[in-house]
Amino acid sequence: MQTFTYKNPDTGKNEVVPQERWCWEVVYLNEHVLKQFDASDGSFHRFGEIDLSQVHIFKMVNRDDPKKTYQVLINPSYMKPIHFYRNLKTVIEVLGKDGKTTVQNELFSRAYVFGYEETYHPVINNNGKDITSQFKLKATVIKHFIFIMPDDGLVVTDDSEKIELAHV
Repeated sequence: MQTFTYKNPDTGKNEVVPQERWCWEVVYLNEHVLKQFDASDGSFHRFGEIDLSQVHIFKMVNRDDPKKTYQVLINPSYMKPIHFYRNLKTVIEVLGKDGKTTVQNELFSRAYVFGYEETYHPVINNNGKDITSQFKLKATVIKHFIFIMPDDGLVVTDDSEKIELAHV
């Protein structure tokens, strides 16, 4: 498996980063592509390196089967992509060797989370004149999360805290 390197700006040192099973890719409005794990030069890119004002498509691509891809079309005027990981823990109780005591085993797995955030700014019109600046109004932000679960199934939600492994 190919290794990927990230130059840590805090230390100035190169760090080897293991490739994730699901990786993000961004297609910008000008059709330039930025990949989290770029096989052409072995580089790793952090999500923070994405120019959010220019994103057109945000993709999640399966490392083992690149044809297996999920994508979100982004309108950067009011949308921005979301990406993070959720480590999931399942506790399984099994009978011990003596057949009487139970032993708890913890299993860990990773969900890959992506999606987008929409921001809407209110506009108040008075006879066709925009008077929004006269009021202290907050923008409305709506988040859409798509979880790629350990079995590659998808869960879509607006509340990322609701998702547990049991929801698969």
